[in-house]
Amino acid sequence: VFESLRYFLSKPFLLVRDLQRLDNVVILGLLDAGLLTARFQPSRVQVASELYRHLLSDYISTRYAFLSVDQKASYNLNWLMNEKSIKYHVDRLSEF
Repeated sequence: VFESLRYFLSKPFLLVRDLQRLDNVVILGLLDAGLLTARFQPSRVQVASELYRHLLSDYISTRYAFLSVDQKASYNLNWLMNEKSIKYHVDRLSEF
């Protein structure tokens, strides 16, 4: 989840063909919480404000910093194995 969010935060927005067909639970949860907003013309999802962008990024970095060495190794290995899949699932929002 954190790496999906980190990848999303690296972009100014994600284009979405049909906002009503979004199925990414992370994106839907952040939209519901008000941390992300849906925009129209063009149809896209973006972080609600730069403050939220920095807070989310700092939260992810802080959570990572508190992991033990073994947990960090496992986390990084998991990230390497799933990087393409994570990027694919975030990028495919534009297909809807």
